[in-house]
Amino acid sequence: MQHRAFPSFGHRAVRLSIVLALPLAVGAGTAPAHDHQEAADTAAATPANAGEQTIVVVSAPEEIVSKQRLPQFVGISGDTAGAEGLSMNLVVIPPGAAAEPHTHSGYESAVYLLEGRVETRYGPGLKQSVINEAGDFLFIPPNVPH
Repeated sequence: MQHRAFPSFGHRAVRLSIVLALPLAVGAGTAPAHDHQEAADTAAATPANAGEQTIVVVSAPEEIVSKQRLPQFVGISGDTAGAEGLSMNLVVIPPGAAAEPHTHSGYESAVYLLEGRVETRYGPGLKQSVINEAGDFLFIPPNVPH
């Protein structure tokens, strides 16, 4: 498998992996239980062409400019993988750049900081802030301005 090298904007660029999760009819605030070993056993015993479900691999996504005017690479989405309950993207924040303030109405956001250091301002009037560094996870509840 060939991996694509994402562009570098210098040693101070920030790279984020962002997951946006839409609510599904699983239950209020609960995730379905699962067993990794059971899933591995089932996958090993099931022919690759059995059933209608399949694993989708999205490689080398194209760079687009996000609504927040930042370089973004759409990984998993409804368009790229048929996802119905989440979206996963890579966003690069060049040195000195900032995202446009926004909210995600009705769904949660999760951010994993791959590289760099970033300040996220949030809440009414963006008066609160948190500083994150590479290796940090950030959870943003639905409808929180950031």
